[in-house]
Amino acid sequence: MIPDEDALSTVLSLDRLDKIIIVLKRPNPGDHHGEDAERILEELHEQNIKRAEYQFSRQSGTDGIVLNEDNETRAEVAASNGHVASAGLDNGRRISRSTKEYPKIVRRTLAAGTLFVSAIRDELRRFRGT
Repeated sequence: MIPDEDALSTVLSLDRLDKIIIVLKRPNPGDHHGEDAERILEELHEQNIKRAEYQFSRQSGTDGIVLNEDNETRAEVAASNGHVASAGLDNGRRISRSTKEYPKIVRRTLAAGTLFVSAIRDELRRFRGT
């Protein structure tokens, strides 16, 4: 699943983050990634890891979890190669969110006579950069 562009920021934007789960999965061969993503995914490859999970819980008496740069990068990579989930307080209410809840929705108007399958194939190619 490809998440919406704002999915990760929505998941991590709670007023107080009490818990964050980052699940990284090795992507399909041929998927394209940026330099930071390649570094993170290379860690999995070097160690023969198919899936890695990072769980963070808020220390009591603090204002919430603040991820460092490495874990922010892991979360960015996991948003499209796995998922990121959070739990905490937002507007005084306990809430949980996950990037799985915010899929990218693509709307296209098809010209008359265009085959639906052809349109889907073209969109997949566009997303993969091929």
